[in-house]
Amino acid sequence: MTRCAPHLIGLLASLSGLAQDLPPEALWPRGAEVDFGALATRAEVIDTFWLANPTAEAIVIETVRPSCGCTAVEWPRVPLEPGALAPIVVAFRCTRGEGPVRRHLDVWLSHLRRRERLYVYADCPPRG
Repeated sequence: MTRCAPHLIGLLASLSGLAQDLPPEALWPRGAEVDFGALATRAEVIDTFWLANPTAEAIVIETVRPSCGCTAVEWPRVPLEPGALAPIVVAFRCTRGEGPVRRHLDVWLSHLRRRERLYVYADCPPRG
């Protein structure tokens, strides 16, 4: 058993690395950015990111943290089965300033040891 242990550890490390090495488009098939463009008003706008599970096991969206209070997020709290898609709904409102704005969402998934970062862009109108 002791001679097998290093090989077993190496095999497990390589298998866990498969999920780590996924390209972003494997997790976010419809993109990791939302661009609301030039907004005519400061009203709330809503769009959806889609998370895919390309792994062989269920994954969980552990948390999603927006970079500021102008962005609200909703996501499913249930495991995402292999091959399935899950919506991450983002609502954005121009709350401060005007002009181009870039915000981000940090998404923590159960199978990764790092965050996934999604971006939200908008061009906010002047206050008035």
